[in-house]
Amino acid sequence: MRRSVLALAAIGGSSLLRQSLSGSVLLRGGQEGKGASRKVLVIGAGLAGLTAASELRSKGIQITVFEARQRPGGRVHTLREPFTDGLYAEAGATRIPDNHDLTLSYCRQFELPLVPFRPGGLSTVYYVGGKRIIVKRGASVEWPIALNDEEQKLGIAGLREKYIGGVLNMITDAADDTRWPPESLKMYDELTWVEFLRKQGASPGAVTLLTLGHNRGFNERVSALSWLRYIILSHSRNRMYKIDGGNDRLPEALAREAGDSIQYQTSVLRLANTQNGVKATYQQHGRQGEMEFDFVISAIPFSVLRTMELSIDCSEGKRRAIDTLQHVSCVKIYLQTAKRFWLEENADGFGLTDLPVSEIWDASAMQKGEKGILQSYITGDLAREFESMGEPDRIRAMAEQTGKLYPQLQKYFEKGFSYSWDDDEWARGAWAYYRPKEMTTLLPFIGTSEGRVHFAGDHTSPWPGWMQGAIHSGQRVAREIVART
Repeated sequence: MRRSVLALAAIGGSSLLRQSLSGSVLLRGGQEGKGASRKVLVIGAGLAGLTAASELRSKGIQITVFEARQRPGGRVHTLREPFTDGLYAEAGATRIPDNHDLTLSYCRQFELPLVPFRPGGLSTVYYVGGKRIIVKRGASVEWPIALNDEEQKLGIAGLREKYIGGVLNMITDAADDTRWPPESLKMYDELTWVEFLRKQGASPGAVTLLTLGHNRGFNERVSALSWLRYIILSHSRNRMYKIDGGNDRLPEALAREAGDSIQYQTSVLRLANTQNGVKATYQQHGRQGEMEFDFVISAIPFSVLRTMELSIDCSEGKRRAIDTLQHVSCVKIYLQTAKRFWLEENADGFGLTDLPVSEIWDASAMQKGEKGILQSYITGDLAREFESMGEPDRIRAMAEQTGKLYPQLQKYFEKGFSYSWDDDEWARGAWAYYRPKEMTTLLPFIGTSEGRVHFAGDHTSPWPGWMQGAIHSGQRVAREIVART
């Protein structure tokens, strides 16, 4: 298959290196720090921690990074085994929207070529209401579920505009942490996403179509305001990309730049205030040690941070945020096939369904060779159901359900594999989400510093679950510390 490599210079120009969506200027090449002798500990070598370390090192500040895993990247994790013929798939962050300027600027800096996330011009397969439907771009569809006459004529795009568009037009400054949420929108934090759609007048069938890809149980728990924020920040994107060769090439490039400042297989057990800084008690290769730093950056999920002993000055709001912020359960299941048979019916290997597998992607799109990978993306309570199965049963259930979208799967299936983020000790879930009332009660405390401890990670940004959010947060905490040194 011919690959179309995106020229990075064509998507944003030099302005991407200067300013983020929220208008904040990057540190690199900017204001010089005043305290080059300061020592900073970064906990976690995911994209947030690596970004903060890179920006602070460029200011001459001494950095130490403790990473519990044996690799950098955190939830940016490319899987190359057990696949064959050079195939790979993403366990974590998979897509780069064309309006995620910070991620694109780092790809440019490290000369990482991009390819489209999915091929254009092909059909997508749906399996809804017990019926398989091949949908060509722009074609009208007779959906086999209970819609009223107007909803049936509108289609999915029209339903989004009818039931969501009016509220989206009210939203401004969604990428500005200091102004979000405005008073006029806080009422939507009282509702779940399903409750919001019903209040807007959506029929049960319309709710089903508008929530495909994220299971119903999750949509009955997530704050409508947080989902509206996600949608508006995605509104201006036109295309999605991924890094040719695997998204882990980005954190690996940052890790090479950091060099021996990263200490792998090193986990922090305790943080405690001292007279002039913060003392970290850590475990490294089975041994405990202690070091004192002027500042600490926690760049790990709150789901992991809450397992650490924190003997630091910490506001009640921050404690509550650390203790209660939820990270969605997520399982990805991969089926390797002898060929990409879906191309024979002009389908792109992607699909949406009301079955438990929820969403199907062609993880092998734009890769060399004939073999393929169909991947499911399962979240929430359905993910926990799959987690309760043994590996063979997960693969069997995925293959059975995916076969309803792509009936030739059984003929070409070779082997399967799965990855659960709940089962990852250093993640304990995937991206963070807000339940009703939490955007107004938790969000104000998520990213605030506490004494000499600063907090980064995509969960502290307007883009939870995205590489853009991790990078944005790393740059933010670096600015905070430069201002104090």
